[in-house]
Amino acid sequence: MSLYGGFRNVFKLNTPMIAPRQIPGAQAIRRYLFGRTLVSAAHPATLIGNQVRASVIDLSNSGKLTLAGVKEDEFVLYPAFFTLKEQISLLDHGLRKLDSVLGLPREVKKRRKVLPPLKPESAQSVSDLFLPDDCYQFEEGHFDGVIHGYRECHVSNWPEEVHPLLDRIIALMPGGQFSHESSIKPAIQSHLLHLSTDGEILPHVDNVEASGRVIVGVSLGSTRILRLQKASTQTEQPNPPEWIDILLESGSVYVQRDTVRYQFQHSIPRASAIPFRGQALPDGQRLSIMIRVC
Repeated sequence: MSLYGGFRNVFKLNTPMIAPRQIPGAQAIRRYLFGRTLVSAAHPATLIGNQVRASVIDLSNSGKLTLAGVKEDEFVLYPAFFTLKEQISLLDHGLRKLDSVLGLPREVKKRRKVLPPLKPESAQSVSDLFLPDDCYQFEEGHFDGVIHGYRECHVSNWPEEVHPLLDRIIALMPGGQFSHESSIKPAIQSHLLHLSTDGEILPHVDNVEASGRVIVGVSLGSTRILRLQKASTQTEQPNPPEWIDILLESGSVYVQRDTVRYQFQHSIPRASAIPFRGQALPDGQRLSIMIRVC
């Protein structure tokens, strides 16, 4: 199977609350974006009014990478899923939760005291809610060596005001038509990961026993690239390397499951470490909310 045929079956761009078949001309646009002859970095496309952009996926370094055997619903990207106001609410609660669970050393508290108070209601952008890096206590390295420059915690309860937002996230999961408070929902775990300006996630393959079968990721803050590479041994690595880059902008949500998680390495480099379509990304902090179904 060709790259483009396989790509058509795995990456699915969607918009919140609108099914593709309900959008005028959607089928023609999907053929344009995902047909065998088009998908390339040289042909970005826009679905006017719904912000579904083919330019969030860069295939310029994909080479002969094949995605044969990967199903359409194994990676679904929802650009601009949350409004700015909703992003600010999620980020504000997420940062507060991290501070509460992890605590702050005395020297960090002293640095914070000299800063003007943050007012989420007056924030003009999501990045306005982040303090300077030295006003957090970031860990240098994760126990498995994959994550660098980070804070993280599991969240067992969220404030009621963000429950409607969480319900919308959970509804994206397979069989996810239940509420945050539903007694019939499967075992769901929520996890916060805060990356510093220099923070990064190195290439890795998920462990199904440790991280569940389905993951939904919400991106807040600095735009980062999610890079997918076929998992293989050192001797099997193509030369030059082959990968697919996906732009994770603030407010976007992705659903990742099955083959894409366990047969492909994925990583999130520092923003300025690699360009996207030849354009450098500005560095900045990023908070992700990850929800897993066990």
